[in-house]
Amino acid sequence: MITQFVVTLIIAGVWMFLQETPAWENFVVGFVIGLVVMQLAVRRLDTPFWLHRVLAFVKLSFVFLAEVVRSGVRVSYLILHPKLPISPGLVAVPLDVTSDEAITIFAGMITMAPGSISVELSHDRKYLFVHALEAGDPHKAAAFFKNAFERHILEVFE
Repeated sequence: MITQFVVTLIIAGVWMFLQETPAWENFVVGFVIGLVVMQLAVRRLDTPFWLHRVLAFVKLSFVFLAEVVRSGVRVSYLILHPKLPISPGLVAVPLDVTSDEAITIFAGMITMAPGSISVELSHDRKYLFVHALEAGDPHKAAAFFKNAFERHILEVFE
């Protein structure tokens, strides 16, 4: 992936210096040409294109920010509600992510979202135990965490 990015930058730099005046506009045009060349090359080599991971990371960032805002509003509602309609509990979230980095990001995102905190990773690394304010239905809560974060993390890291 890094090699593809470096080759794209080299193509952009060569394109820029082949023009009459080296300017950032020429570099941008060369970068786009490099993207097209690398896209064609990775199709033939049957390897993933580096830009897909970058776009997946940007998507993950926006999903995370939206979830933090949504969770913050939801927790505020729960706390300010006169009857305090919470059903706290521990939820075992089955993991599809396998790498240390992906598990750490997943656990961190759950912890940073209001109303939940990652407690422990199982010894076999197949479950992440999460304390949630709304854990009345543990299967529904686990499915929420998987759909909110894990599927996007898989796009970036796996």
